[in-house]
Amino acid sequence: MTISNWELEQAILGRALIDAQDANIICEKLTADDFTSYNCEIFLALHNLNLRGAVIDYISLADEHRAITPLPLGPGYITQLTDHYIAKVSLDQHIQTLKETTAARRVQQALEAGLKTIEATIEPRRVLDNLTVSVMEAQEYVTPKKQSTHQEIYERLEDIQTGEREYLLKTGSQVLDAYAPARDELLILAARPSMGKTALALWWAENLAKFGERVLFVSIEMTVEAMTFRRWARLTGINLTKFRTKGGLSGEDWAKVGSAINDTQSRSLEIRDDIDSVGQIISAIQRNPYDVVMVDYVQMMPTLGRQEYRRELGDICKHLKKHIAKPRKIPTILLSQLKRPESGVPRKPSMHDLRESGELEQHADVIWMLHKNDISENRVEVLVRKYRNGATGVVNLDHDTTTGAYSDERY
Repeated sequence: MTISNWELEQAILGRALIDAQDANIICEKLTADDFTSYNCEIFLALHNLNLRGAVIDYISLADEHRAITPLPLGPGYITQLTDHYIAKVSLDQHIQTLKETTAARRVQQALEAGLKTIEATIEPRRVLDNLTVSVMEAQEYVTPKKQSTHQEIYERLEDIQTGEREYLLKTGSQVLDAYAPARDELLILAARPSMGKTALALWWAENLAKFGERVLFVSIEMTVEAMTFRRWARLTGINLTKFRTKGGLSGEDWAKVGSAINDTQSRSLEIRDDIDSVGQIISAIQRNPYDVVMVDYVQMMPTLGRQEYRRELGDICKHLKKHIAKPRKIPTILLSQLKRPESGVPRKPSMHDLRESGELEQHADVIWMLHKNDISENRVEVLVRKYRNGATGVVNLDHDTTTGAYSDERY
């Protein structure tokens, strides 16, 4: 049986018929999802009338309802709404109760969908991840969002201007800093295979940790061991190949590695290869106070296969922004793999390439794409294809392909 509060729905709709001002409040604070069955259709009719500024009474509401659906209501149903009387002073309280009922219904629907998914032999862990997101959305729905006042925004502006508060995320490159995301934004770092997107993300994460940021790096493609070798190679300047070769490290190299271990252990960069979903990432940041989240990479994150793959990737991006970046002020960097050009001829990636890889563009605040004419060259172009609050551009970086280090272009 679906969770609902039928009488409360009727009482709130009846209040709208009694008082035009209350009708405006109801339409502003509630949506059609808060009502069930006939009441949902009546609310839609009420909302339409309110948008047009039309008079709301029994006749106009019935006429508008008939325009929405040909299915007739029972005799006198609309006139009976006012029989469930609620006082004007308690309207806000009743609206909040109905929103809580809606939240409970959404969790119920998520649980039912989860049971069907388990019956379809999909991993139960994936179902739990999906439920984590559903429960969080339900909690957010019933918790009123605190709107910043002009005074609070002005004080934050003062902090930014005086340097007491960093608005944009630092990168470690003075040039690239101009295109960095803000504290509540999501950035997509996209590239074709072997262009160095993981190396760039790890270099950035290392710099952030050096600046005092607490970074969660979710490595779905590579193990913690492989990523740690990369960190040590960059910090020591030792060719990464030596770490994987028997007897590759000399006595001098071992001393450098020991120093690098001390450096990496003192920095607040945590690399995890045991989590891979939105639900698990949310759980991780609920347990630990991270400042930045990086995920490598989106196409390897699990989906439930309920809809088109490109759309599911878009949902992953949307959830990361909606539940992590925006409400918690935790900038989120999401890596994305782009397809190789069909012709085989190197060309600079475009937004079209990203659209082919999933519906990611619309949810991102900033989009960087990496390009090299040849994967072995030490120069990489960071193509800023989208920058929601500023101009786009191109940044050239030097890339030491043997150690994975990046720096501002020297020539």
